[in-house]
Amino acid sequence: MTTNTRSKLIMVLISLVSVLAIGCGDTQKDYVFTGTVPTGNTGNVRFLLDRAAAQEAVIPNSSRSADIDFYNSAGTLVLSTSAPLVATENSFEVTVTGVPITATSYELTIRDAEGVPLIVYSDDIAIPVNNTVTADLDFADETVPALASVSLTPATVTLTITNNTTPTAQLLVSGTYANGDTVPFSTTGNTSTNRTITFSSDDLDVANVSAAGLVQAIGEGNAAISAVVTSNGATRNDSTNVEVIDNRTF
Repeated sequence: MTTNTRSKLIMVLISLVSVLAIGCGDTQKDYVFTGTVPTGNTGNVRFLLDRAAAQEAVIPNSSRSADIDFYNSAGTLVLSTSAPLVATENSFEVTVTGVPITATSYELTIRDAEGVPLIVYSDDIAIPVNNTVTADLDFADETVPALASVSLTPATVTLTITNNTTPTAQLLVSGTYANGDTVPFSTTGNTSTNRTITFSSDDLDVANVSAAGLVQAIGEGNAAISAVVTSNGATRNDSTNVEVIDNRTF
């Protein structure tokens, strides 16, 4: 084989390898890319709260809910998400992925199993492109949302007693907190260590109420059933009017 022939063969092989490497055609769909395509506009945030700070903030081990809002420099919400709060040996952690790099601040709300907002953390943050930054909550601003108001429903109840029935009605309680959250409280069990509910009737000859908010008709008349709720250092109350009609024949 002559030197000239060998050179031509080498050029042909190089051309063939090049075609196989980059593909054929002139459209993007003809090319194959392997690996991670960098988005260039998002990053990840890892929130870290040590257990000592959690205990001081009265965050129980049963807390597993975290709501995270991210805002841009104009104060506009750019991402709102929820994630489980993971308990490790020394800390509570939560990681949010895909945070827009336009985010410049965050607000993280930690809740108990019932949804009561235990504490709100807020601070400025810089989102790294395609990377993770750790936000140490020990240095963030902390707010405990106080209980602002309580709603007891229904607002009015009418119960009619007959010879065969002694009617009852279940009352429902919800609380609105200073940060705007409204939480429906369970009245059938103590599902939160951060609130207490006490029911009472102002006329036990008309109606009584159980610790779970179940009203029972006793006799003709009107009674006010009250619910007193204490949560996050504040106590609020609301009441329901109960009218009992006695249609029994003796």
